[in-house]
Amino acid sequence: MIMDSFVSKTQFPSASSKLTLMENSSKGRHVIATEDLSIGEVIFLVETFCFS
Repeated sequence: MIMDSFVSKTQFPSASSKLTLMENSSKGRHVIATEDLSIGEVIFLVETFCFS
């Protein structure tokens, strides 16, 4: 299952622990990889929800 291999960061819960949220004046807010990523690796995971 996808959730079994996904490790999130507390700073950015829907993102892989291999990513970091950055901000600067030239690029604004952006995400960078802090480790090598494998092909097909899940880097963002957002659980769906519904209400009525």
